[in-house]
Amino acid sequence: MIKILFSFARCPRFTSLQAFRRQVGLKGGPPLATATSYDIDILCGSIPETDYPCVLPPTLHCFGPITLDPIPLAQSDPDLLKWLDRGKTVVVSLGTHTVYTAEMVNAFLQAFLTSLPKDVQILWKLKGKHEWDSLIESKLDVKDRTRFKIVDWIIPDPNSIMTHHNVICYVHHGGANSFFECCL
Repeated sequence: MIKILFSFARCPRFTSLQAFRRQVGLKGGPPLATATSYDIDILCGSIPETDYPCVLPPTLHCFGPITLDPIPLAQSDPDLLKWLDRGKTVVVSLGTHTVYTAEMVNAFLQAFLTSLPKDVQILWKLKGKHEWDSLIESKLDVKDRTRFKIVDWIIPDPNSIMTHHNVICYVHHGGANSFFECCL
Protein backbone atom coordinates (compact mmCIF):
# COMPACT_ATOMS: atom_id res chain seq x y z
CA MET A 1 0.00 0.00 0.00
CA ILE A 2 2.88 2.38 0.70
CA LYS A 3 4.07 1.98 -2.91
CA ILE A 4 0.60 2.85 -4.24
CA LEU A 5 0.29 5.96 -2.06
CA PHE A 6 3.83 7.02 -2.97
CA SER A 7 3.13 6.79 -6.70
CA PHE A 8 -0.15 8.70 -6.22
CA ALA A 9 1.65 11.41 -4.24
CA ARG A 10 3.55 12.48 -7.36
CA CYS A 11 0.36 12.77 -9.43
CA PRO A 12 -1.00 16.35 -9.75
CA ARG A 13 -4.61 15.11 -9.70
CA PHE A 14 -3.98 13.18 -6.47
CA THR A 15 -2.24 16.17 -4.88
CA SER A 16 -5.19 18.39 -5.85
CA LEU A 17 -7.67 15.83 -4.47
CA GLN A 18 -5.76 15.63 -1.19
CA ALA A 19 -5.68 19.43 -0.87
CA PHE A 20 -9.45 19.55 -1.42
CA ARG A 21 -10.05 16.76 1.11
CA ARG A 22 -8.02 18.67 3.73
CA GLN A 23 -9.85 21.92 2.87
CA VAL A 24 -13.26 20.34 3.60
CA GLY A 25 -12.02 18.66 6.78
CA LEU A 26 -11.46 15.08 5.59
CA LYS A 27 -8.45 13.41 7.19
CA GLY A 28 -6.23 10.73 5.71
CA GLY A 29 -6.07 9.48 2.16
CA PRO A 30 -8.93 8.62 -0.18
CA PRO A 31 -10.84 5.51 0.92
CA LEU A 32 -9.67 3.37 -2.01
CA ALA A 33 -6.01 4.06 -1.26
CA THR A 34 -6.31 3.34 2.46
CA ALA A 35 -8.98 0.64 2.51
CA THR A 36 -6.62 -2.18 3.42
CA SER A 37 -5.48 -0.37 6.57
CA TYR A 38 -8.91 -0.92 8.12
CA ASP A 39 -9.97 -4.20 9.68
CA ILE A 40 -13.04 -4.55 7.45
CA ASP A 41 -14.05 -6.81 4.61
CA ILE A 42 -14.14 -5.22 1.18
CA LEU A 43 -16.35 -6.65 -1.56
CA CYS A 44 -15.07 -6.15 -5.10
CA GLY A 45 -17.19 -6.69 -8.20
CA SER A 46 -14.42 -8.11 -10.33
CA ILE A 47 -12.22 -11.17 -10.41
CA PRO A 48 -8.41 -11.27 -10.10
CA GLU A 49 -8.03 -12.95 -13.50
CA THR A 50 -9.40 -9.83 -15.26
CA ASP A 51 -7.47 -7.27 -13.23
CA TYR A 52 -3.90 -6.06 -13.10
CA PRO A 53 -1.59 -8.52 -11.35
CA CYS A 54 -1.50 -7.60 -7.68
CA VAL A 55 -1.37 -9.01 -4.18
CA LEU A 56 -4.83 -9.14 -2.68
CA PRO A 57 -5.15 -8.45 1.03
CA PRO A 58 -7.10 -11.10 2.93
CA THR A 59 -9.91 -8.61 3.59
CA LEU A 60 -10.57 -8.07 -0.14
CA HIS A 61 -13.14 -10.49 -1.56
CA CYS A 62 -13.54 -10.62 -5.33
CA PHE A 63 -16.79 -12.22 -6.39
CA GLY A 64 -17.27 -11.20 -10.01
CA PRO A 65 -19.82 -8.95 -11.64
CA ILE A 66 -23.22 -8.27 -10.15
CA THR A 67 -25.77 -8.59 -12.94
CA LEU A 68 -29.48 -9.00 -13.08
CA ASP A 69 -31.20 -11.33 -15.48
CA PRO A 70 -31.86 -9.08 -18.46
CA ILE A 71 -35.35 -8.27 -19.62
CA PRO A 72 -35.73 -10.01 -22.99
CA LEU A 73 -35.47 -7.74 -26.03
CA ALA A 74 -38.93 -8.88 -27.14
CA GLN A 75 -40.23 -7.04 -24.06
CA SER A 76 -37.79 -4.16 -23.62
CA ASP A 77 -37.29 -3.11 -27.26
CA PRO A 78 -39.16 -5.18 -29.88
CA ASP A 79 -38.04 -2.82 -32.67
CA LEU A 80 -34.37 -3.35 -31.82
CA LEU A 81 -34.97 -7.11 -31.70
CA LYS A 82 -36.45 -6.97 -35.22
CA TRP A 83 -33.49 -4.93 -36.43
CA LEU A 84 -30.95 -7.33 -34.85
CA ASP A 85 -32.78 -10.30 -36.40
CA ARG A 86 -31.93 -8.93 -39.86
CA GLY A 87 -28.27 -9.98 -39.78
CA LYS A 88 -24.78 -9.95 -38.32
CA THR A 89 -24.25 -6.94 -36.07
CA VAL A 90 -21.33 -5.06 -34.49
CA VAL A 91 -22.24 -3.18 -31.31
CA VAL A 92 -20.18 -0.07 -30.49
CA SER A 93 -20.42 1.70 -27.13
CA LEU A 94 -17.58 3.80 -25.79
CA GLY A 95 -19.38 4.55 -22.56
CA THR A 96 -21.17 7.44 -21.02
CA HIS A 97 -18.17 9.71 -20.56
CA THR A 98 -16.68 9.69 -24.06
CA VAL A 99 -16.90 13.12 -25.63
CA TYR A 100 -16.79 12.81 -29.41
CA THR A 101 -15.27 15.32 -31.80
CA ALA A 102 -16.13 15.67 -35.49
CA GLU A 103 -12.80 14.00 -36.32
CA MET A 104 -13.65 11.00 -34.12
CA VAL A 105 -17.14 10.57 -35.57
CA ASN A 106 -15.75 10.86 -39.09
CA ALA A 107 -12.97 8.35 -38.33
CA PHE A 108 -15.45 5.84 -36.89
CA LEU A 109 -17.77 6.19 -39.89
CA GLN A 110 -14.87 5.76 -42.31
CA ALA A 111 -13.65 2.69 -40.44
CA PHE A 112 -17.11 1.12 -40.45
CA LEU A 113 -17.70 1.87 -44.12
CA THR A 114 -14.31 0.70 -45.38
CA SER A 115 -13.56 -2.28 -43.15
CA LEU A 116 -16.89 -4.00 -42.48
CA PRO A 117 -18.65 -6.10 -45.09
CA LYS A 118 -21.82 -4.54 -46.50
CA ASP A 119 -23.95 -7.26 -44.88
CA VAL A 120 -22.85 -6.31 -41.34
CA GLN A 121 -25.03 -3.92 -39.35
CA ILE A 122 -23.70 -1.41 -36.83
CA LEU A 123 -25.48 -0.53 -33.59
CA TRP A 124 -23.59 2.51 -32.31
CA LYS A 125 -24.27 4.28 -29.02
CA LEU A 126 -23.07 7.75 -29.94
CA LYS A 127 -23.45 10.15 -27.04
CA GLY A 128 -24.68 13.50 -28.34
CA LYS A 129 -25.80 11.94 -31.63
CA HIS A 130 -27.94 14.93 -32.57
CA GLU A 131 -24.77 17.06 -32.79
CA TRP A 132 -23.46 14.77 -35.53
CA ASP A 133 -26.63 14.14 -37.55
CA SER A 134 -25.53 16.28 -40.51
CA LEU A 135 -22.06 14.69 -40.59
CA ILE A 136 -23.60 11.22 -40.43
CA GLU A 137 -26.11 12.06 -43.18
CA SER A 138 -23.29 13.32 -45.41
CA LYS A 139 -21.27 10.10 -45.03
CA LEU A 140 -23.98 7.44 -45.31
CA ASP A 141 -25.84 6.68 -48.52
CA VAL A 142 -29.46 5.49 -48.45
CA LYS A 143 -28.50 1.80 -48.30
CA ASP A 144 -25.95 2.37 -45.51
CA ARG A 145 -28.53 4.21 -43.41
CA THR A 146 -30.54 0.99 -43.10
CA ARG A 147 -27.60 -0.98 -41.74
CA PHE A 148 -26.61 1.70 -39.20
CA LYS A 149 -28.62 2.19 -36.05
CA ILE A 150 -27.02 5.15 -34.29
CA VAL A 151 -28.59 6.06 -30.96
CA ASP A 152 -27.83 8.47 -28.14
CA TRP A 153 -28.60 5.80 -25.53
CA ILE A 154 -29.24 2.06 -25.61
CA ILE A 155 -32.38 1.41 -23.58
CA PRO A 156 -32.37 -2.42 -23.18
CA ASP A 157 -29.99 -4.20 -20.86
CA PRO A 158 -26.69 -4.61 -22.72
CA ASN A 159 -26.68 -8.29 -21.72
CA SER A 160 -29.89 -8.88 -23.65
CA ILE A 161 -28.24 -7.42 -26.76
CA MET A 162 -24.94 -9.27 -26.28
CA THR A 163 -26.71 -12.63 -26.11
CA HIS A 164 -28.50 -12.10 -29.43
CA HIS A 165 -27.21 -14.67 -31.94
CA ASN A 166 -26.46 -12.01 -34.59
CA VAL A 167 -24.10 -9.93 -32.42
CA ILE A 168 -20.65 -10.84 -33.69
CA CYS A 169 -18.52 -8.12 -32.09
CA TYR A 170 -18.70 -5.62 -29.23
CA VAL A 171 -16.44 -2.58 -29.40
CA HIS A 172 -16.22 -0.87 -26.01
CA HIS A 173 -13.95 1.36 -23.95
CA GLY A 174 -12.49 -1.43 -21.83
CA GLY A 175 -14.17 -0.52 -18.56
CA ALA A 176 -15.19 -3.28 -16.19
CA ASN A 177 -18.94 -2.96 -16.81
CA SER A 178 -18.57 -3.18 -20.58
CA PHE A 179 -16.13 -6.05 -20.27
CA PHE A 180 -18.44 -8.06 -18.03
CA GLU A 181 -21.47 -7.29 -20.24
CA CYS A 182 -19.81 -9.03 -23.16
CA CYS A 183 -18.52 -11.97 -21.11
CA LEU A 184 -21.89 -13.18 -19.93
